[in-house]
Amino acid sequence: MSRRNNDAYANDVYGGRTDYSLGSSSLGGSNGGYVNGNGGYGSVGGYGSGGSGGYGVPKTAPTTVRSVAGLGGHSDKSDAALADHIKKALSSEEVAPKQKHVRECILYTHDMKGSGSLWMGLKGFPMYGDEVVTFKGLVLVHKVINGGHARALKDLAHDYAWLENLGRAVNGFRGGYGTLIKTYLQFLTQKLEYHKIHPEYTGSFDYQEYVSLKGVEDPNEGFETINDLLNLLKRSYVMGETVFNNFRAGTGNECRISALVPLVEESFGIYQFCVSMLHAMHQIIGSVEVLAPLREKFNSSHHALYKFYYECAGLRYLTSLITIPKLDRHPPDFLEKEPSQMPKRPATPPQQIQEEDDAVARQQAELEAQIREENKRLEVQRQAAESLRQSEMQRQIELQRQQALLQQQRLAEEERIRQLQMQQQQQLEAQQYMGLLENLRNQTAKDREAIDFYEGRVRTLQQQLAQLQMQSNEGTVKALQDELNQWKQKYEALAKLYAQLRKEHFELLNKFKEIKEGSGKQADDVRSQLEKIKSEMRAKSSELTDVMVERDRLKNEADRIKLNSEEEIARLRRDLQDTKDSLVDMSKSKGAEVSSIVARYNAEKGELEQLNLMKQRMIDDLRNQLDRLSDEAQRLRNGQSEESAILQQGLDQTLLALAQMQKTQEETESLLLNQMRKLKNDHLLNLNRMMDIILQTCINQIDESIYELESPTTEGNQAATPEYVQSLLEKTIGSAGDFSASFIQLIEGGDQAAAIGASSSFAQSVGQLLFNVKGVVKLAKDDEAAEEIIRVSKAGGLASRHFFQSLQSNSLSTTNPSYRSQLVNDLARGAIMGLLGISPILENLAPRKDVLSTNGGDLGDLVEREMQAAAQAIDAAARRLEELMAQPPGVGIDMNVHQAILASAMALTNAIAQLIRCATISQQEIVAHGRSSSSTAAAFYKKNNKWTEGLVSAAKAVATATTYLVECADGLVRGTHSMEQLIVAAQEVGVSTTQLVAASRVKAVPFSKAQGKLEDAAVAVREATKLLVKAARDASKMRSEQLARDEIGAMGRHEMKIKEMEQQVKILELEKELNQARFKLGEIRKQGYADE
Repeated sequence: MSRRNNDAYANDVYGGRTDYSLGSSSLGGSNGGYVNGNGGYGSVGGYGSGGSGGYGVPKTAPTTVRSVAGLGGHSDKSDAALADHIKKALSSEEVAPKQKHVRECILYTHDMKGSGSLWMGLKGFPMYGDEVVTFKGLVLVHKVINGGHARALKDLAHDYAWLENLGRAVNGFRGGYGTLIKTYLQFLTQKLEYHKIHPEYTGSFDYQEYVSLKGVEDPNEGFETINDLLNLLKRSYVMGETVFNNFRAGTGNECRISALVPLVEESFGIYQFCVSMLHAMHQIIGSVEVLAPLREKFNSSHHALYKFYYECAGLRYLTSLITIPKLDRHPPDFLEKEPSQMPKRPATPPQQIQEEDDAVARQQAELEAQIREENKRLEVQRQAAESLRQSEMQRQIELQRQQALLQQQRLAEEERIRQLQMQQQQQLEAQQYMGLLENLRNQTAKDREAIDFYEGRVRTLQQQLAQLQMQSNEGTVKALQDELNQWKQKYEALAKLYAQLRKEHFELLNKFKEIKEGSGKQADDVRSQLEKIKSEMRAKSSELTDVMVERDRLKNEADRIKLNSEEEIARLRRDLQDTKDSLVDMSKSKGAEVSSIVARYNAEKGELEQLNLMKQRMIDDLRNQLDRLSDEAQRLRNGQSEESAILQQGLDQTLLALAQMQKTQEETESLLLNQMRKLKNDHLLNLNRMMDIILQTCINQIDESIYELESPTTEGNQAATPEYVQSLLEKTIGSAGDFSASFIQLIEGGDQAAAIGASSSFAQSVGQLLFNVKGVVKLAKDDEAAEEIIRVSKAGGLASRHFFQSLQSNSLSTTNPSYRSQLVNDLARGAIMGLLGISPILENLAPRKDVLSTNGGDLGDLVEREMQAAAQAIDAAARRLEELMAQPPGVGIDMNVHQAILASAMALTNAIAQLIRCATISQQEIVAHGRSSSSTAAAFYKKNNKWTEGLVSAAKAVATATTYLVECADGLVRGTHSMEQLIVAAQEVGVSTTQLVAASRVKAVPFSKAQGKLEDAAVAVREATKLLVKAARDASKMRSEQLARDEIGAMGRHEMKIKEMEQQVKILELEKELNQARFKLGEIRKQGYADE
């Protein structure tokens, strides 16, 4: 895989996209080596057949240490800024964590060379109550250990208990993140455990950040390392499948998809390590069968990872963040081997010279082949750079086209705006017409007033004229007649002017009406078009900004790639020139060496010719000796035949021994494989045996609970109420679901720790449920109802027992492995249905009225009023006890006893008051934690109506019991009540306070300080109750003993015998009265519960 440098990697992952592309990887080449950082293994000490046989890492690894300056100048980050980034990254909104804040957290670890402040900030952040915040916190942790400083992974691997605590609140989540959080925690836990065992790996499994791998020469340790990697790889894509299975329809699912980003990056790094190490193992170990389990496991992981990447490629949001790796459909073949070349055997000296020449030619041919390969690789890089440049040019052209299109749209929108302005101008003119019309209306009113004035004046003149006519004053009459004519003319002119103005008024009014109607419609259209144009302008502006940013990023990326390509080409050209120079020097040195060898050969040839002449002279002598030596040669030939037979026999024995040794080796390998299979089977048998023992323990525990349920000698929890038992039933059903899920994970190859814990929790929940059911049997109306309660509860317990019994290995082994998960779900469903049968029996146990009737008020106010009423009742009881203690003491033993009992009752009352205060605080905390930000306290009470009824009933019971306690104490002092009544009142106080604590405990917030204080207050109430009961019993015993001694001392023997018989009769009567009183008590409790 072609890797990037560290700065580019950080820029791609946290600032934009992560690009995966399969590059040139030559595993097990002839020369090996890590060629230019492109993934070829095979150097000395490294992977491949060209190495020495061990597998490790390349001789040189690229430097990956980031400087502070390279991280953007974050050296002066403060803890306050870090806390702000954590708060913004882990917001409660159901969106993906902001990349900006996640990147700042990662850079913080590099700046500080550690992660202590980051982990402390995450530990203190309130993630327990919000499932979205919890899930986003896990995504942040995953990204930090993958991309942060190396110290961050080490610190978290040695202290991640706080992560496991996050899983405790998963069962209460109902927003769809419970399963995701649980699976994510299991994945992170296994990842941290792996890094603790193998600290040489980085969090992201990146080659560039990889420094050194343990030099493993032991194949067994290599086998285990690869197996651990494959297990971690399986966990990664199982986590991815869980994310896909928990998608919600109708939502963006961005928050869930954000977890896939580190999963895709990390799984591909693990996949590469597995491929490389499996190639090396196949080259080191000659036996193919030994590695068959690893190959099968790898092939299964390859197909699952291929499917996972295919599904990821369909998520548009995910592909906008990273580039999904592309795997081949078929897994790599690890059995392929290159044919090895055997060296030639040397012969005579001339042939050795020829072989040296051939070796020089072969070296030159190999160097030329390497040069050609380098040229081809450079040409490929040039073509890639050219294609990138062309694609960049195409992007530029497309960007210019988009800009031109945006320019045209902008011009069209400007034209629309001009038209809108013209329409607004018309509206302004219409408003001016309206002003003119209003002025005309005012003028018309003024004219009407003038006309009225003139008409009045004319009438006055006519009256004056009539008077003057009567006086026969012709001159005055004439003058008045002239004046009248003038006024008539003015009146007629004004009337004409008024009529004209009135006509113009109506015309303008009609015109204004038409203009108003048209302008109103046009104004609405213009306003809607203007808003639409503004929104389109904003969208286009934003799109243009994004396009320009993308253009600048692509341009910078192209420049960076071009610069890297030019630097790589320049370096390769320098290497090529150095190679050519070395070849020229080598050819020159080899040419001189060959010339010297030829000269030496010619000289030796002359000497050999002279020697041949000398030898020729000696041939005749040798021929003479030949006849003499023929007999000796024949004798030696016979001896050689015998020696050859002996050697042939030894060779046959050696071959037999070699065959026997190979057979022994094969038998040893087969024995080792059988031993490994046996050890694996023994391990599985031990695990099954241990799980069977645990399941049998749970069965025994349920059997014991069923026995106590049916036993008439056990009374169960007498303080239990139907509401409390209902809450325990809900808890038991939830425990059954958790046990089912954890056991399914176990049979699918998961860890058995979760299944063991869930089984124990489920068995304990069933035991608690049956014990408290036995306690509420007393509320049954008759024996048949009580028997029905016990029968149904026993059926639920037997269903749970059958669930455990059917999961034992002897029962589960008969089921097909592919159907075991379905079988577990069916068994869990049967157990839950058996337990749910208890619910209607509890609801119908005793008729009850609606204790939550608010008469139209708020349900939260009702609960608050009941808690305040209980507190007020206890305060009144305390004041009454103080008044009794303030009375002047008398004399004698009774007064001392009364003072001691009143002091104990006062201490008990104070403890109950403290309990009520703590219960009120705990109840407010439960409501604040349980309700959402948009809901009210009344909605929470209404949703949890069973719990609310139990809380209100418990508060009323505490107030009633405390009031009765004070009445008994007062009556004891006054002589109207007995010690026994006081003891009963104190015990009733203990029962009611236990019911109140149990109601608060059902919905208690995990690790709540208020709940802890409530538990302490309950302990104090129990201790005070014990002291009061002890004081009352001691006083009663002391008084009874004193009276008995006084009475017996005055008796004679006969009278004493009579009293003895009377006491026996009285005992029988008291036992009868006791039974009647117990029956009456049960009826009173049932009736009191019904009245509530």
